[in-house]
Amino acid sequence: MTDGAAAGASPSSYRDVVAALVATAVAVGAVLAVGTLPTPEESPAAASIPEGYVLGPERGMSEEEYAAVARESLADVGPEPAFGLVRFTRPLRPEEVDTLFPAGSVRLNAVILGHAQPLEIPEPVPGSAGHDTRAEVITAALDRVNASMGGLGDVPRAKAVDAVVVYAPGEALRQIAGEKAVKTLELAPPDAVWGHVAVHA
Repeated sequence: MTDGAAAGASPSSYRDVVAALVATAVAVGAVLAVGTLPTPEESPAAASIPEGYVLGPERGMSEEEYAAVARESLADVGPEPAFGLVRFTRPLRPEEVDTLFPAGSVRLNAVILGHAQPLEIPEPVPGSAGHDTRAEVITAALDRVNASMGGLGDVPRAKAVDAVVVYAPGEALRQIAGEKAVKTLELAPPDAVWGHVAVHA
């Protein structure tokens, strides 16, 4: 396993390789978990939750078209908290994400590598070894990804993230959208429920 891009591979191509492997791992986990999830008949509360919202560009949508969709989602943002998909202008290392979203400012629900499914992460716990800062939490998530790919040959290590899912009040979301490192920020409706928000970055 190498610490950088595979020889001759572009940054986007090696991120796609890592993302594909992450997606496979997530899919396997989802299949294993399906048998443990209650059906709507078994869980009336779950059955009452409306169908989820999808964040991210639709298949075949250009960057310009998606940017317009993201801007429109911010046009009528109110003070109430909402989930948002934040895509970066370039991959950010854990320390950079920590600087952009310091603990306590917003809730960071997940990080995304390439076009893989989101990797859910917890909030930092001050004083907790390995989870004291947001950077440590994200690094731990990337370490788990890298460990899961240890037997797959010369696969580049995941060292940065391409997007995150945040949960924050409207004013904080506006500020995030204006950051130089942020490419797009698309919001889900304020009544969207985590676990019923699909993401494809």
